[in-house]
Amino acid sequence: MTKPETGPVLLLNLVLLLTLVSPVCLSAPRGHAARYLGQIAENCAAGTPVDGVTLQDTGGCSRTNLGTSLTGEYATHFRLVYHRGHLGQQGHLGLVSARALDREFIAVYKLRVECARVPALVQVTVSDLNDNIPRFIGGNVTVEVDALTPRGTALTRFGAEDADAERNGRVTFYASPESHLLHVHARSGQVLLVGSLLGLSHVTLRLFVKDGGDAPLTGEPVFLRVHVCGHGAHRRRETRSVSEEQNFTITVPDQARVGDLVFTVPDHRFQQRWFQVTSEKEEESPVQVERDSGRLYLARPLREPAQVTVKVQSRRADDWYLCRLTLSMLSQADLQWTMFPSPYLGAVSPDAMPGTVVYRLSAQQRDATQGHAQFLLLDNDECFEVDRRSGEVRTTGRPLTPGKEYLLRVQALDQQGRKGASAYVSVLAGYRPPQFTNTTYRVNVAENTPAGQTVAMVKADSFQVKSVSYQLLVNPGNLFSINQQGGALSLTRAVDYESGHKIHNLQVRASESETGLSSVAEVVVHITDENDCTPEFLQSIYTRENVPENMTPGSSLLQVLARDCDSGVNSDLSYFVDDGDFAITSGGVVSPARHLDYERPNHMYEFVVVAVDAGTPPRTGTASVRIRVSNSNDEAPVFSQSVYKTFLSEDAGPDTLVAIVHANDLDGDMVSYAITGGNEDRNFLLDNHKGIITLRRSPPPRLRGLQYVLNITATDDNASGGPYPLSSSAHVVVGINDINNNKPVFQECHNYSLNAAVLENQPPGTFVLRVRAHDADTGVNGDVRYGIMHRDGVSSAFEIDPDSGVITTAVSFDRERQREFTLSVTATDQADEPLIGICQVTVVIADVNDNEPKFENSRYQYFLREDTPVGTSFLRAAAHDDDHGSNAVITYSLTNQSPEYLHINPSTGWIYVNQAISQVTHTHTHHKSHTHTHTHTHTHTNISQVTHTNITGHTHTHTHHSLLHITGHTRTHTHTHAHTHYSFTHVH
Repeated sequence: MTKPETGPVLLLNLVLLLTLVSPVCLSAPRGHAARYLGQIAENCAAGTPVDGVTLQDTGGCSRTNLGTSLTGEYATHFRLVYHRGHLGQQGHLGLVSARALDREFIAVYKLRVECARVPALVQVTVSDLNDNIPRFIGGNVTVEVDALTPRGTALTRFGAEDADAERNGRVTFYASPESHLLHVHARSGQVLLVGSLLGLSHVTLRLFVKDGGDAPLTGEPVFLRVHVCGHGAHRRRETRSVSEEQNFTITVPDQARVGDLVFTVPDHRFQQRWFQVTSEKEEESPVQVERDSGRLYLARPLREPAQVTVKVQSRRADDWYLCRLTLSMLSQADLQWTMFPSPYLGAVSPDAMPGTVVYRLSAQQRDATQGHAQFLLLDNDECFEVDRRSGEVRTTGRPLTPGKEYLLRVQALDQQGRKGASAYVSVLAGYRPPQFTNTTYRVNVAENTPAGQTVAMVKADSFQVKSVSYQLLVNPGNLFSINQQGGALSLTRAVDYESGHKIHNLQVRASESETGLSSVAEVVVHITDENDCTPEFLQSIYTRENVPENMTPGSSLLQVLARDCDSGVNSDLSYFVDDGDFAITSGGVVSPARHLDYERPNHMYEFVVVAVDAGTPPRTGTASVRIRVSNSNDEAPVFSQSVYKTFLSEDAGPDTLVAIVHANDLDGDMVSYAITGGNEDRNFLLDNHKGIITLRRSPPPRLRGLQYVLNITATDDNASGGPYPLSSSAHVVVGINDINNNKPVFQECHNYSLNAAVLENQPPGTFVLRVRAHDADTGVNGDVRYGIMHRDGVSSAFEIDPDSGVITTAVSFDRERQREFTLSVTATDQADEPLIGICQVTVVIADVNDNEPKFENSRYQYFLREDTPVGTSFLRAAAHDDDHGSNAVITYSLTNQSPEYLHINPSTGWIYVNQAISQVTHTHTHHKSHTHTHTHTHTHTNISQVTHTNITGHTHTHTHHSLLHITGHTRTHTHTHAHTHYSFTHVH
């Protein structure tokens, strides 16, 4: 770079140089803010120091005000720390991160330190780490291609994005597995046809994308589906929009994070649909849409309002429509600065009158409308002010220091008072050199561009509104010329990429003749190569003879070689073959991909090899390869069927023909057969040469089971000269047809009557027993159905499920009428001539305590003498119960007797005198009989039915009556009672 001639030019070039060096402090004139450039890696833990930022402590900063001394956008992401000096040295301030930083959120921070006597401006650059996975833009792609499409045709192009920077964000495309028909350009994502599509209906390619980091990250794959049409077939019709666009305004919460759901695109028109972002800059879209559901997720921080277009496509037809979405946050203004060029510079005379306009701010809505923005001056600079409505930056009348640069920080507000992004305007008190629209112009010029054709335009604006002239300060080889008045840059002669320099660094000076001020800008011209050469093979046909067909896959056969007269990537060649039987390396070495086959037509392989350069668009060249194969015993015998199926009756006799197997050897060798499995019973015989399978003659065959699976091996005689004989196998499945020669058998019949019982009084459908029978036959011959035999016209008291064998009651039983039933249960198979098995089952009706005890007489009468001795038994009260077992055991007792003259034996019912009988005493006694049923309870409920009967004795004088109440009951949860009355009269 040539040394500039004026002071202002020196300042510009110095800034350009120091931005490449880190760390550094850009000193400023006395009283101006010092500038620091720092750097820190993203994702570092909180508390990591920022390299290159060390501020001297001038006494204005204290530990108490460090927290409020750092200002600027997102200043809270950093904090100041104080470092004490050692051995009398002055202390200093350092800058550390307050959180882990994300370069993709903010790449450059512009901060200001306010506590020092002279403020300091700090610019922190966040360096990139490879922490973002690349992703494809859009999803799977389907294209239709004619079967006669020539090789080298570009079918489609895939795009991908990676939020990282530089090589971490540089993506590479590739296919896995690789295809011999399709080639993916690693850099552009373009897919080329390199093979023939004849005879194919479709081709599918899986594509991946990876970044260029030291540890590359790979994104999720997408698929390219190529549908092959016949020659002249009609192309798929274009899709059409079914209605007008829909518009939605979406307000994203300020606290929303990347990955959060912000909206769901509604659709009520299609039964099945898919969604796709179709904005012009899809890779910069702040959102991603879920293809099947329409859910919209935040893909990157929404620093400013954005518009996104989503296409809603029907899956069943070619209809679609568009939804336009406007996204913004509540705290954001939908504004953008429209001043040009950048950086924003102005100039004013030091003696300017108050109100002199030195710069005009402008902002507009992001939809390109002007709106009604208002403007603020954030820094309290007493020398300048901003008109809130017009945006004019004016002088206030305060004295201006000649040569001083005033840095003004401004901000725009929308009609709702929401703040937009801030900006800096630098105003020089004095004459300012012209400002170029770019500090560095980068131009690509294709080789063979004709001389005199404009290749770039440079432009500089005069702050003094003077005419500007342009001059080339640095012009190596005088290859370029510039129009002095207009700044048009052109070539003086044609350039050749292969023979000349690839990069030309120019310097252009813009000068004001009246003031003598000038500025210098750099123009970097890259000469680019044109892909104008087609790869050419050194031979049009490559041949290899007598290749043994047993050659190991991957062994080298021959090498093809092509040349491309272009340079750089345009001459980088890749090789492909359109035959899946062969593979080719990047160096052109052809090898078999699988075992070769001598038996193919003419014993020869012929295919096309394609060379593709890496240019854009790529060019291709082709050559033919012929491989002639020699024979060896590499073909095993092949059976006419892999599985032979046949059927035999289970009673088939000796020498019965089972099956005939046949195998052919493509090498022409003779074949022999053997049974190598499934013949453990030796029921089958095989003719080793004819392949005839029969049943053995002696002893007679015994066929058992459902089927036999015989493994038959065919082995060649290796007459074609291989290293060893080859063999293959087939299966013969012999199904055995069953004969109904087994009747169903109840194997547990003798045990059924032991467990067959049901309580009386149970409702119909009560479970009794489940029976099972087994039939040794198979199929319908062994399929058993159950039944119960009964006399004609007489309905059975039981039912049976024909499938499960479950026996249930058909009526409710009374044990006192019938105590057991004998059933004849049948099991019948389902053969055409069925066989029947029978089992006799005795079902016992179990007793329930449902009968009351009953006395033999309802009334007893007995006469006792007054002097009857105590202990004399005089009467037996007998009762009976129709129930069974413990339910029929009766206990007797007397009740309501006072005094207790009488006593009854609880077991026998005999009544005897308990104490001497008084002549004046009248005894009325109740007798009670009990039927015992043992239960585990201590609570008895007496349910009594009482019948009073008087037994009267007569004498010649008078008669006294005593009434005895005898009750019989059962001792269960509920007692059953029988009552009777007794009267007795004592006789003097």
